[in-house]
Amino acid sequence: MTVVFSEPISRIDRSVFEDVETWGVCSLQGWVNSYESVRFVAINDHTAVITGEIQLIENGKQPPLLSSMSLPAGEESNKEALFMSYK
Repeated sequence: MTVVFSEPISRIDRSVFEDVETWGVCSLQGWVNSYESVRFVAINDHTAVITGEIQLIENGKQPPLLSSMSLPAGEESNKEALFMSYK
C-alpha cells in the first residue's frame, strides 16, 4: 500500500519517535519494519510504500483484520490507508 503523510516522515521520526524507550525504535520505518514480514520504504518526504505478507493461519491465531483510517494529506483530500491488527 502507498501511504501519504501530511507531515514529512523525518518530522514524524523526530516528534513521535523521539522517545526510543517507549517505542523501542527511533523511526517510523523502524517501527513498521519491526512487524514480521512487513517492510516500509520511503519514496519521498511524504510518501512511503508498505508491503508485507499475510499468513492466514499462524499458530492457531485468527487471521489478521484489516481496517481503514483516513489520514490527512495537507490540502489534498484525505487518503485511505489499510492497517493490519491482530487479536
